[in-house]
Amino acid sequence: MKKNYPIIILSGILVIVLVKVLLVDNFKPVDNFEKVVFTEEVINYWSISYDLIRRVANSVIGEAAGEGRQGQVAVACALRNRINAGMSLSCYGEQRQQFINSQIPYIGDQVEEIIEDVFYNQIEDVTNGALYFENVELYGWPKWTKKCKVEITYEYRNHVFYKAERL
Repeated sequence: MKKNYPIIILSGILVIVLVKVLLVDNFKPVDNFEKVVFTEEVINYWSISYDLIRRVANSVIGEAAGEGRQGQVAVACALRNRINAGMSLSCYGEQRQQFINSQIPYIGDQVEEIIEDVFYNQIEDVTNGALYFENVELYGWPKWTKKCKVEITYEYRNHVFYKAERL
């Protein structure tokens, strides 16, 4: 099996940072990651900035911590689709920093693995190209979708994944 040294290096760095931030710094916000310096090789290998990787991880945890691996994969796929389409990554889950910090010890490694697999196309896009997702049972459809043709591409537990085209 071919060894993937940049991913191994990144994984080791992330583990060290997580231990420092979560244990040594007494649960200070994850945003302290800016102090970590990644080599140019690691950043180039990911083809996206570390800040974006951190935001994707926070979004997956904030949006799908309770949805299990399959729900987390679906959210990561939709976020990748948004990035590939040149769209904003912004989502509510990313703003839930205290919740995200509380979940990292439990699912942080799993989310890191999911992001690697999704961004390196090792996992098929289960959302079939979805650019949006919502827990419509809890929050309803976003108001802006009333002026759109909505195509539901995937449903998993509490989330509906969809594409939307303005009418």
